[in-house]
Amino acid sequence: MAGLLREESVSNTSNFPKNIWPDWSQPPSAMESMIPIWGSAREAIADYNAGNYAGALLNSVLAVSDLNILAAAGRGIAKGAFKTGSHTWGGYEEMDAKE
Repeated sequence: MAGLLREESVSNTSNFPKNIWPDWSQPPSAMESMIPIWGSAREAIADYNAGNYAGALLNSVLAVSDLNILAAAGRGIAKGAFKTGSHTWGGYEEMDAKE
């Protein structure tokens, strides 16, 4: 019986998606639209395909602003990761005294 079930699951390919790429003419799902850059870009393409050019422009601007926010966060993390010097209160007092 176990062999029969295993053979059925292998031969039955209807459970597998036929196309793993999203349909760009359709708007993204609610969860997918919350992904920075990806959701706004997909929504912009879907709006453009639907003829909603104002919505496409708005979502394109939102995608670019998402990109700027992520870039700024990345720069901040990179600066914090490579910070040199003392991280103690005494180190900050010495730094302030030099200025």
